[in-house]
Amino acid sequence: MEAIATIDDAPDGISRKERASLARMCVRLLDLWGLDRRQQAVMLGLSPRTRSTLRNYANGTPLPEQRDILDRAGHLMGIIKSLEILFPENPELVESWATTPDQALGGMTPYQVVAREGLAGLRDLRAYLDYLRGR
Repeated sequence: MEAIATIDDAPDGISRKERASLARMCVRLLDLWGLDRRQQAVMLGLSPRTRSTLRNYANGTPLPEQRDILDRAGHLMGIIKSLEILFPENPELVESWATTPDQALGGMTPYQVVAREGLAGLRDLRAYLDYLRGR
């Protein structure tokens, strides 16, 4: 999974080629986490009915130049980077992270946090993992 964690943030003005690569990496990550297409759409801030868009992203269609989706993609890349640093010897934990209830999240799964809180939830999850890395 290390190949996924090559873009830490999605800055303004990234190229079409970089946005296409980022789209593929996000879909691969969401697949790794075992999320279905509806859940993947929620994680990226898309309509849960947007299955064709996710398929297009997996096939190389670039992410749009929209701050919200680029921020989400950047946070997803930061999250996987933190998980790989925190749990280098436990790929199963990394793969199940999004759907595993966590006491620190009030017993919710990370997916549930994002479904409830949107981009702010994704940002908070990343900050939490960054905090754990710094302890």
